[in-house]
Amino acid sequence: MKLKILSTVLISAAITGCGMPKGELITRPANGYDKIVFQNTVRVKGAPLAEYTFSTGSVFTQDRTMEGVPVYCGPMTINVTLLMEACIIYDGNDTIQVNPTQMRQATRKLPQGTIKHIKARR
Repeated sequence: MKLKILSTVLISAAITGCGMPKGELITRPANGYDKIVFQNTVRVKGAPLAEYTFSTGSVFTQDRTMEGVPVYCGPMTINVTLLMEACIIYDGNDTIQVNPTQMRQATRKLPQGTIKHIKARR
């Protein structure tokens, strides 16, 4: 059991680049950051050997950019065992891109109504 957990952690770290969100933080706008909230738990395939779970109620905040692209960052579980902070691109219409700005970046269309987009007050 310990070996399985250790191997999952090592594989996940290798796949995600240790899972630490990177990018440039943006200054908090006076009206706050845009956010997305997962309305349903959803699992998507990510990099090879990785499955990402976004839990109901998870909030991802658009507080940084990666290579000039705005990203939303929040909690994600990898392979049902490793909870970590991750960043995704939200394309609208329940579509996300996992592993943004990386070679293994992938677009995933989620079931309708999975994501609620909360715009900061303008």
